Amino acid sequence: ETDRYFTKDDFTTDENGKMVLKPGLASQTGLEQGTFHYGPGDIKYCDLDGDGQITGGLNGMYELDGKYYIPVTAIPDGDKKIGQYIGNALVVDDPTYAEIKKNKNANTVATGSVHNHGDIKKIGNSLPQFEYGFHVGGAWKGLDLDIFFQGVGKRDMWATGSTIIPMAQSALGTFTNMSSYNHVTYGADGKITDYQISESNTYPRMYSGAGGAGAVGSIGNGRYNFYPQSRYLMNMSYLRLKNITFGYTLPVELTRKALIQKARIYFSADNVCFLHNGAGKYQLDPEMSTASGSSVQGYNDGIGTFGRTIPLQRTFSFGVQVTL
Repeated sequence: ETDRYFTKDDFTTDENGKMVLKPGLASQTGLEQGTFHYGPGDIKYCDLDGDGQITGGLNGMYELDGKYYIPVTAIPDGDKKIGQYIGNALVVDDPTYAEIKKNKNANTVATGSVHNHGDIKKIGNSLPQFEYGFHVGGAWKGLDLDIFFQGVGKRDMWATGSTIIPMAQSALGTFTNMSSYNHVTYGADGKITDYQISESNTYPRMYSGAGGAGAVGSIGNGRYNFYPQSRYLMNMSYLRLKNITFGYTLPVELTRKALIQKARIYFSADNVCFLHNGAGKYQLDPEMSTASGSSVQGYNDGIGTFGRTIPLQRTFSFGVQVTL
């Protein structure tokens, strides 16, 4: 779950000149990979289990007789939390933990599992909910009109396409909908000279390759500032004017003279417009939620390439229906 952006006030400088988090803030070191390190302008995640670190579960957890235990070494300042619960697990000292491990009835609890999920929580639902459609229309003196609306009331999903996450793949730039982000300014010597950070910005500090697999393997793709989270869930609800058909049936008095029982002229348009498009800011068509083409730079379809598809085409047609 997303908390906010880190600011300069969240950090201090140690004796080696390295920027480090101030005491009292949950560490996100376990989420870092390669040369990426959290700093001002980056995403601050919520410490849901209160253990002082952001994780997808605690290493070394054991279950014994329906109760769960973790060693003091699994959490920051563990010695101060002996006898306390972190989530559903009791923090125990080294001798107690050693005895639990030796017990033949004790079972290890994998990280990312139901009973050891750290700061992971359920967010969103990629399945369409409250699907609906309705017609509006009528007929009068030979004229007929039918308007069909279609939509989905709720659908919140996670995807790491390059139209959703800036620089999701390392060789890609940004799209026009990604101009609002936290800026970091570097001097000629490569050192940071300034930050421009605002909670009103849509995106955090830019860092390429965020669409890949992160350090928490049980939650899908996304890393750095874009681990699956509440802030960047896509709202895929929509209401679309799916079809409008307008017709005119010629008077029988005229058609009978030509030995025609009925003649109708009509005009029809499909996929006319959106009255509501929750994914509009991502330049996506919510009915087209897959990717086209092959994988790019090791990213599978639907990940780095999610949303890069030909949208549903707006089509127009007209014709004459004749009954002899």
